[in-house]
Amino acid sequence: MTIQECYRCLGEDYAGALDRLVTAERVEKFFKRLSKDQNFSLLCQAIEEENAEGAFCAAHSLKGLAMFLGLEELSGAASALTESLRDGQITQEAGAFLVDVCEAYEKVLKVIDTFYD
Repeated sequence: MTIQECYRCLGEDYAGALDRLVTAERVEKFFKRLSKDQNFSLLCQAIEEENAEGAFCAAHSLKGLAMFLGLEELSGAASALTESLRDGQITQEAGAFLVDVCEAYEKVLKVIDTFYD
């Protein structure tokens, strides 16, 4: 599977990622690194600990990374979660957005695992 096929499988914006990162090799390098990025783990930990500030920072960072990679489903979900945490509280709405982030993130990880197995 090529990196373009990974993006196609996800229904995501490979062309946008390629515009930002210039080469397919760089897109692949950063796409692969997403599975090692700690922001998703930090987000889940902060939510569990009811640390709204930590959750906001992790969600915001995950959103930026997903946007950088052209992963619109994940960036959109992380953006909605980020905005729901902006007031410094973890609400039921934030919990619902976290579910969306988890689903989008897991979808990307499955493709990464398939691509790099």
